[in-house]
Amino acid sequence: MDGASEWTILRAIVFPLAAPGMATLAIFTLIGAWNDFLWPLIVTDSDSVRTLPVGLALLARRNTVVWGRQWQARCSRWPRWWSPSWSSSGGSSRG
Repeated sequence: MDGASEWTILRAIVFPLAAPGMATLAIFTLIGAWNDFLWPLIVTDSDSVRTLPVGLALLARRNTVVWGRQWQARCSRWPRWWSPSWSSSGGSSRG
């Protein structure tokens, strides 16, 4: 490409040629990170031997609210006459 600037050469030649290699590197990095999490999660059974990523993930999961159960408990306390119109379980539909 005669007369092309350095940015045009980068954009038109170098970046398209480097894209497949960068995609492969990203895939291998993702697989490596996943294996670094999954294998210690499978083989460790006590908190004293867990790796930091596995321990942090389990700690974050331990302190969450199960919103499905909260919603189920809330809905089970509704009066029968106030069931939503899309519900087929008892009550008359008001809608």
